[in-house]
Amino acid sequence: VTVTGTLTAQSGYAAAVVAKQTSGTVEGCVNHASVKSKMTDKDGSAAGVIGWYAGGTVRDCKNYGKIEKQHCAGGVIGYMSAADAMGLTNYGEVSGKTETGGVVGYLHLTSGSNMNLDFTNEGKVTGTDNVGGVFGNFTVVGYNTQTLVVNLLTNKGAVTGENQVGGIFGYFDAYATNYSSSILTATL
Repeated sequence: VTVTGTLTAQSGYAAAVVAKQTSGTVEGCVNHASVKSKMTDKDGSAAGVIGWYAGGTVRDCKNYGKIEKQHCAGGVIGYMSAADAMGLTNYGEVSGKTETGGVVGYLHLTSGSNMNLDFTNEGKVTGTDNVGGVFGNFTVVGYNTQTLVVNLLTNKGAVTGENQVGGIFGYFDAYATNYSSSILTATL
């Protein structure tokens, strides 16, 4: 699936391919459309491929479009609460206020396993708080395992913000976690 054009949402979840995913498989999608959410509060999210991802599988998707939302904006996924995603790449510009990430705006997991994500951002990311080249906000709570390993995160895009600004993670909060094999070539 390849999407072009412009999408503007007044409320809820906004994405060029899937607004809200709770099951099934999204694979090989490419977005060239610009996506803008006019919501000014913290509800909803916006992204190039999936606005809200809570289940199912996501593989090998790319975003080239410009993504805009004040809260929870991501190049490929806006809000993520499931861990079965791999091979996501963003080339588009992502702008927001809080929870703004090149690939994922806000990841919030309460269970799961090690993640070999292979997420790459090459687009410009601009926000105010919790702004990251790959994840704007990365929060993992309630893990029963000793170690959660997050692999294969790459950022080559410029990242600009005011508070909690990082080349890979804008805000990182995870219990018993380490991350490895990350490559940072960002301009901050």
